[in-house]
Amino acid sequence: MAGSLAAPSDQRFDLLRLLDRTLDRGRWDAQTPRQIEMRLELAGRHLRRRCLQAAHAAADRCWKSPPQAQALRTAAGQAADHGYERELQPLLLEQRLTRAAPPPPGWSADHILFSSGQAALTAILLSSMASPRGGRLSVAHAGGYFETRDLFGLLGGMGVEYRRHDALAEVTGRADLMLLEPVFCADGLHRLDLSALPALLRADPPALLAFDATLAGATFPYRDILERIGADTQVTVACMRSGLKLDQAGLELANVGIVSIYRRERGMALGGALRRIRGLTGGGLTLDEMAALEAPWFLDPDHAARYAQAVFANNAALAQAMPARSEVCTVAGGAPAAPFCVLHLPEVDPQVCRDLEAQIEAAAKARHLLFDRGGSFGFRGHRFEAVVPEPSQGRPFLRIAMGARAGWSRDGIITLMREIASGGEWKRKMREARPAAAG
Repeated sequence: MAGSLAAPSDQRFDLLRLLDRTLDRGRWDAQTPRQIEMRLELAGRHLRRRCLQAAHAAADRCWKSPPQAQALRTAAGQAADHGYERELQPLLLEQRLTRAAPPPPGWSADHILFSSGQAALTAILLSSMASPRGGRLSVAHAGGYFETRDLFGLLGGMGVEYRRHDALAEVTGRADLMLLEPVFCADGLHRLDLSALPALLRADPPALLAFDATLAGATFPYRDILERIGADTQVTVACMRSGLKLDQAGLELANVGIVSIYRRERGMALGGALRRIRGLTGGGLTLDEMAALEAPWFLDPDHAARYAQAVFANNAALAQAMPARSEVCTVAGGAPAAPFCVLHLPEVDPQVCRDLEAQIEAAAKARHLLFDRGGSFGFRGHRFEAVVPEPSQGRPFLRIAMGARAGWSRDGIITLMREIASGGEWKRKMREARPAAAG
C-alpha cells in the first residue's frame, strides 16, 4: 500500500523505511503475539498519517477561493480549478468510480462523490422534492438507520409523506422515492429480502429507487439487482453509501459519500441536479479530502471487496462461536455480511449495559488483547461500545465491531465473549448474548 502511493520517490522510500523499522520483522520470533499486533497497528497509523501529510501538503498551497492565476495539481494529477472550494469537482475520483462500478448491459451510469453519506442522501431528497408526481413527495423507506429517520423527521412539515417499514413486503402504494437499506441496524441487525423487488417495480415503479448499502460496502450486488429489473420497467436507480468505513482499508482518510446512478435511457438529469445541489449546499469534498482519497486503494473494487470480506468473516466467526442460539447475519447468496455484532441484555437499564462495557474493557486489558472501547466499524483492529439509543428507537445494546485483522486478539476476543455469554454471573446479566438474527 505504501509503495503504491502517488508521491515523490523519496517520500515513498522514507515511508517504506519507517514501516520497516516499525514492523521490525526480524524480532518477531522473540516477541509476544500482542507485541506483533501492536507493531502492525502502529504501521497502519504511520501509513495513514503520511497519506494525510502528503495530501495536505498539496492542499495547503491553495487558497479556499484561489485567484485565477494559481494553478495546483494534487499528487495524482487532479487540477484544483475552482472559484470556491465547495464547487470543487473530484473528476479523477469519479472517473475511478466509473471503472469500479460499471453498469450492466443495457444500462448507463453516472457517479458523484459527496462530503458524507448523509450529504449524499440529503441531495437525493432535495432533488426528489423538486418534482414529485403529486403535490407532496411520497417516500417509502425499508430500513432503520436512525439518522435517516431523523432527516425525514425534519422534512415532515415540508411536503414529505414518509412511511418506514422493516421489510420490503410491507411496502405498498405509490412512492416517488423508494429508499431501501439491504442490511440495516434497528434494535438488532436485519436484512431485506429483495427477491420480490422486480415484481414490485413492475406494478408501480417509483420515480427513484435508492439503495443505502453502507453496511455492505462494495460487496453490494447491484449488478444482479439491476439485471433482474425488466427492460419494460423504467426506473432510475441510485446506489449510495458512506465510503468512510469499508472502502478505505480501515484507515479513515476522509469522510465521503458515494453515489452511483443507473438508468436504461441515455441522459442523466439526476446526476446534473445532484452536482448542482452539492455545490449549493457545500456538500462536496474539500481539497484536503479529495487529495487524501487519491490513495490508490480507495475505489479499488478488488481491494475493497477483500477488506470488507475480512471484516465480515471475523464478525461471523464471533457470531458462530457464541452460544447455540447464535445466528449469523447474511445477505443474498449466503455470504456473511455484518460488519459488527449486536448483543442484547435482558435489562433495558442503560447503566447495566455501561457496566458490562466497563467489565469487558477490564477483562481485555488483563488478557493483553487489542480491543478498544469506541464506536463504529470497518477498522483493521477491533472495537466495542455500549449503545444507548433514545427509548423510542430501541433497547440498549452492546456492539462488537470485529476489524479486518485475524490472529491473537481476534481469537482472544472470541474466547472472552463466549465466556461472558456462558458464565454464571454474566449469564444472569445477559438474556441472549448473541448477534441479533438476520431479518
